[in-house]
Amino acid sequence: MTVVVGIDPDTKATGICIASVGAGGSIRRYKFHVARAKGRLARDRRWEMAFALDQATDLWPSTVDDLAIEFQATRPGDPRPNDIMAVQAVAGIALGVAGWIVSRAWTPLPHEWKGSVPKEIHQRRILKEAGLTLDSPELAGIPRGQRTHCVDALGLCLWVLRGRKL
Repeated sequence: MTVVVGIDPDTKATGICIASVGAGGSIRRYKFHVARAKGRLARDRRWEMAFALDQATDLWPSTVDDLAIEFQATRPGDPRPNDIMAVQAVAGIALGVAGWIVSRAWTPLPHEWKGSVPKEIHQRRILKEAGLTLDSPELAGIPRGQRTHCVDALGLCLWVLRGRKL
């Protein structure tokens, strides 16, 4: 059994997907979780998110083959680069708390794993590829407004399973 974990970082709600893959590459099970942090400003949420991500690794199997965390980059003319840097801090925290229990870690930028397709279309494609919907039982414990983070985490798992190709 192969285990792939995808993490979609955010300063308030970080989506996590654990995909268990059987022989021949068929997915046997998805497990979703959201690490949450409170606070008015992103800098107020950093420590709580670090703790929440560390606690989330307790839910993982003891062996993880691949970990994919979406990393960030600022773009020229970005009106709020500090927001991107706050999300990148969460990505770094996730790598730090999880990196020691995985065999391989991947840190693609958004365009590397999802291209330039609009978010709504890309998320529909991810769910279709996985044979899930936003109402699937696997996502039942996740608040409706935070499920998109889990869908992106799932997309990162699928990206790894496709050989890191779009």
